[in-house]
Order: sequence, then C-alpha cells, then structure tokens
Amino acid sequence: MGSTDRVNAEIDEIIRELKESFATTFATPSYDELLKFAAVKDLYSMTLRNKDRFVRLNERLKILPSEEYISYMLTLIKLISVNGQEMLMKYIISNVDPENNFIEGKMEQVLYSYNKILATEYEKYNPLLTNIVFINHVYNADRVNSGSSPVEKQRRRHLKIDYAISKYREGYSDDNKELIREIIVDIDNHEELKTGKRY
Repeated sequence: MGSTDRVNAEIDEIIRELKESFATTFATPSYDELLKFAAVKDLYSMTLRNKDRFVRLNERLKILPSEEYISYMLTLIKLISVNGQEMLMKYIISNVDPENNFIEGKMEQVLYSYNKILATEYEKYNPLLTNIVFINHVYNADRVNSGSSPVEKQRRRHLKIDYAISKYREGYSDDNKELIREIIVDIDNHEELKTGKRY
C-alpha cells in the first residue's frame, strides 16, 4: 500500500470511529454538534501532508477522556472546514502526558477556545481567537512560570481564554482591533487572572 492509500485508509478509520463514538456520546446531538460532524467530508480534500498531520494529531488527542476527545475532534474538524487546513501547520501539541490525560500546546489552546463558542460563531470570533499576539500572550505567560504545575498553568490559560471570550462578546462591533488590544492588556494585567483565581 502506497503512502497516499495508507493515509486515506487512516482517515477513513478515524471517521468510522468518530461516527461510532458520536452515536454513543451524543444520544440526542444538538444542532451545533451535528453542524460540526457534517464537516468530516472536508477532511478528504486536504493535502496528503495535512492528512498525515491530522492523523498524528488525532493520536495525540486520543489520550483525553472519551467525551473530551470527541468534542475536541469535532471542533478541530469544523475549524479546518471554516478556517482551512493551514491551521494544522500553525498550531501544534507540544507536550503529551498519557498518564494524566494531559495535552499542552497552542493547538490545545485553540481547540479549548473554539470549544467555548458555537460553530456558527467561528468567523465572528476568528479575529480574537486566531490572533497570534493574543495566543502568545495567553500561552507563553504561564508556560514560562516555573512555580506551578503544567496542569495549573493550563488552568490559568483557560481562565484567561474564558475571560477574553466574555469581554469580546460584550464589546463586539464591526471593528474589533481596539477591543482585542484591550483584551490582551487585560489578560496581562488583570490581578485575579494573574493569581489564577476566577474573575
């Protein structure tokens, strides 16, 4: 079997497993879940290299608990459909800890972020959630702080993302450049976010 056939067969297997897991995880799927799942067909139009990236990323995400894995995979598939397969080259999972069901990296941050909103809102939130300055400010601030465990650092990043999405939702308009700048300043200086408390 050539590399193209092998990778396509692996994509087929991932989709087959997702269909089975989707049926058992979501007894009565929401419209949002159905919308995400419908995007699986777009996986076939990816380049061979990105199909291979997708297969490897799927293996890393599989360490997550079943429901979280399905949720992240559906979000990833819809993101590829909306934002293009290039995102597989931009964001990666840099750390995997199977013993603790823990993944870390900018891809985890992106998937967590988009998991907090509806699939119909992806384009609305793209200016914030794909903003590389925003991503770096969230990701790097706690990553370099050696005083906390990786799980605690991730929890702090998630708090910042929750805060940013909330502020973006409140202040959204036709031009959000200034709003995004304000959010980035906020997540750097917000005292409760810096200490890891709920805002």
